[in-house]
Amino acid sequence: MFILSDALKIYYTKACKKEADFLKRILLSEHQLPVRLAEHHTAVTTGNVYLLISHADFGTLGPEGYQL
Repeated sequence: MFILSDALKIYYTKACKKEADFLKRILLSEHQLPVRLAEHHTAVTTGNVYLLISHADFGTLGPEGYQL
């Protein structure tokens, strides 16, 4: 379990920009939770959401694959 707060930031790689925008809209419309978006260029920190694509994993995860 984790808690989402208005301090949350969604980091994304360029290939995940649409998904980041979608998640931001859902969190605002369904939960009244405004979050900020930023392209991922920094180290991963706790308390944020990261939408990242690793091209090295394409062969093992497939087109709809994901890793948590």
